[in-house]
Amino acid sequence: MRNVVIVSATGLIALGLLTTVAMAGAPAQTALQTDCYDSHTTRQEIHQCLSEQLDAAEAELARLQEEAIHDAKVFDVRMKHTYLKSKVRRSHSAWVDYRDIECRRRRELMTDGSEAQNIYLHCMVEKANTRIGELQSMEVSLPKKR
Repeated sequence: MRNVVIVSATGLIALGLLTTVAMAGAPAQTALQTDCYDSHTTRQEIHQCLSEQLDAAEAELARLQEEAIHDAKVFDVRMKHTYLKSKVRRSHSAWVDYRDIECRRRRELMTDGSEAQNIYLHCMVEKANTRIGELQSMEVSLPKKR
């Protein structure tokens, strides 16, 4: 389930969408991800679990983002243009803004505040894992050097 871009030696681009509909909006599951609410009982344990999940998801997200920037840079050089790398950066920046606003909104809906921080962390983990799935599904095949 990926978008595949194939660039021929002449520079023509063919885009194949390989069953990406199933990926849309579905959070990626990582090997480390467990349901913190099922596996822990106290608010502090849940908080710790969610914090660890967020750290792991953010590390994977950073790795994939750097990989996407590198691939875009190589693509730009090979295709003799300069816009894909900047679009990857702008897209990620816009996503970070969306994630932060959405997760703060969810936290602020908790009127008593007792679970507000865990709701926020859960949202951050959920959004990071969804973005990981999106980045994984957007991998491209780089053009071959001649």
